[in-house]
Amino acid sequence: MVALQNNEVLGYAYYDSYNPKQGYKYTVEHSIYLKPGNEGKGLGKLLMQALIDAAKKQHIKTMIALIDEENTGSIKFHKKFNFTTVGVMKQVGYKFDTWLDCRIMQLIF
Repeated sequence: MVALQNNEVLGYAYYDSYNPKQGYKYTVEHSIYLKPGNEGKGLGKLLMQALIDAAKKQHIKTMIALIDEENTGSIKFHKKFNFTTVGVMKQVGYKFDTWLDCRIMQLIF
């Protein structure tokens, strides 16, 4: 999914297999990215709803979000869509010379 304004990409969202094994075929992991300066304008909301609608049409059962534990904005955003925290993995991400903890959030349809 892509959010455009005057042919400029302001954000995009997608989901992909959570795990390639057959037993996980009804579970997807998603991501939403917004161009800096476009937060708080409702684009993320539109993209998330489009992902949810598409997943339901494809008979997906569960959407997973992996979120940097310090990204409180993203955590609050996902809670608004009824994602719940199901765990935290310690020091699984590495960015800007820092190990990151990763919150796992889940939405079950």
